Amino acid sequence: MNENEIVEISLLLSKAHLRLLEDLADSKHCSLGEAVRLLLKQSSKLR
Repeated sequence: MNENEIVEISLLLSKAHLRLLEDLADSKHCSLGEAVRLLLKQSSKLR
């Protein structure tokens, strides 16, 4: 993933989604990026 893709993804997120991600990161004691990775990993398990 390059820098431009990261910026585009963050622009697509609504403030509510960003708040939820921040809450998840806080609860898991990890960074925002790690929280996104956790969600992606979890979603791939559900498929």
